Amino acid sequence: MDPEGPRPRPGVRALCQGGRIDGERRARQSPRLQVGQVCRCVASACRLHPSSSACVLPLTSLLTLFSPASLAGDWAQGFHSWSSYFVGSAQSFNNVKPIEGQSPAIALSLLGLTGITAYCGLHFVGQVKKEHTVVISAAAGATGSVAVQLAKNVVGCKRVIGIAGGKEKCDFVKSLGADACLDYKSASFKADLAKATEGGVDVYFDNVGGEILNELLAKMNRFSRIIACGAISSASPPASRLGLKPPG
Repeated sequence: MDPEGPRPRPGVRALCQGGRIDGERRARQSPRLQVGQVCRCVASACRLHPSSSACVLPLTSLLTLFSPASLAGDWAQGFHSWSSYFVGSAQSFNNVKPIEGQSPAIALSLLGLTGITAYCGLHFVGQVKKEHTVVISAAAGATGSVAVQLAKNVVGCKRVIGIAGGKEKCDFVKSLGADACLDYKSASFKADLAKATEGGVDVYFDNVGGEILNELLAKMNRFSRIIACGAISSASPPASRLGLKPPG
């Protein structure tokens, strides 16, 4: 988008094609979003430019943001809508301090919502220690992959076990430092999980909920901790799969 080109008026959002939820996609979205509502998204770290209002185009990895001249040259990010334009106050964005040698987009990943979630979950909720055995579900995902690296490569946990879907993802998780990664799609998953956690689990970073959470509940040590980060397996499940069940 040309910084010198036409700018949307404050309070006006021009939706892009596909920016609204259609019927086919509805089941895969948060139940709080209804047909016709605007999808939420995180606007990437973007350089601010002079204007009478702040507006952002959150559809590319690096975005152009117009703001009051006093903020020109700064970098910022915000949580707004998936639309062609977003118009709002500069206060709706957070300042981002660039790191030399790193892309500003790191503010969306390692130093953004997913990385901070992994760090805070492990340290403030899980209180991970070197002697702990840690299990991380959705370990190939944005948050899980950071959690694996923090647990093994930063904290130095005794054993870090990832859970992911498919050999390719499991190989990726092991390349991050995990001692093992279990394929939940495998017919032998429950047996593999039982073998991998024979000594019990001290911290479980749960990104999926559902049946995998049920299996882990029976393998947690006394005074262990479960980090309830996500429940993606229950986003649109059959009614019979909702809720906790006895393991086995």
